[in-house]
Amino acid sequence: MARSKRSKIVNLTTCKPLTRKEKEVLITKVLSLIEDFEYVYVISINNARNEHLAKLREEWNHSRFLFGKNRLIAHALCLASEQMGKPKLKDLAQLLRGTSGLLFSNKGFSESKEFFDNFRLPGYARTNNIAPEEVVLPEGPLFRGQEKIPHNMEPELRKLGLQTYLDKGEVKLRCDQTICRAGERLSVSQAHLLKHFLLHAGLFPGYYNRLSSRPNLG
Repeated sequence: MARSKRSKIVNLTTCKPLTRKEKEVLITKVLSLIEDFEYVYVISINNARNEHLAKLREEWNHSRFLFGKNRLIAHALCLASEQMGKPKLKDLAQLLRGTSGLLFSNKGFSESKEFFDNFRLPGYARTNNIAPEEVVLPEGPLFRGQEKIPHNMEPELRKLGLQTYLDKGEVKLRCDQTICRAGERLSVSQAHLLKHFLLHAGLFPGYYNRLSSRPNLG
């Protein structure tokens, strides 16, 4: 029998929905953590990266971070509010939006906020980050730190928009070229160029994605 040619909806996501048992486990964990810790905070993390989150958990290991489906965590908070007589937990549930999670801690708000306000880790610039300052590459040979750019990178740099050419195996720029200007939102190619020339070499230590691992306590 011939196959049907009617249009079909194909789900491209690889995320599997949680089973009932997994949902119950998460809710139970939230209830247990509320009993174990004095304070509960809602945190939001912009441009999260796994290695930075791991470092954050390591430095703040006396507390617990919990991330999951916002609706499910909000439901657990509302359930805890009713069972434990803590009405303010419902207010926390309403703050769970976007990339959010919970922080369970015995540290007060002032101490916790001070830690997160000062927590910084270096990271590569990403597309749509705002450039903090102007970066200009000078005419002539291109360097990464103290080393010259290898000749096999020239085609890639040209594709990223640089006016490069090979001269006796050296990668050179035909003229001064600006990668980005202060306050400019970075494109894909600009972010790649900053990664190639600046963060690898450490020539531009001020250029970091400062929000990559900075949770905002709410």
